Amino acid sequence: MDSLSFFMRKFRHKEENKMFSDELTERIYMDERLNNIPFEYKSSIIHAVQDAIESRISENPDLSREEILNDICNRG
Repeated sequence: MDSLSFFMRKFRHKEENKMFSDELTERIYMDERLNNIPFEYKSSIIHAVQDAIESRISENPDLSREEILNDICNRG
C-alpha cells in the first residue's frame, strides 16, 4: 500500500462534510507540481479553498453552486 492511499483513507475518514469529491481531492494530491509540498500543507491548502468556496456560497444564498463557481473561475 502506498503512503498516499493510507493518507487518503485517513483524510476521507476525518472529512465527512467536504465539498470536493474524492476524485478531485486525489487529483490535487497527485499533481506533479505539488510533489515537493508536504502532505499536511496540501491538506491545508485544500481546506482553505473549500472554506473560501463555502463562504462564497453562504454569502450568496440565491445563487446556485454552479453560478458561484462560474463567478470564481471567471474572475481575472
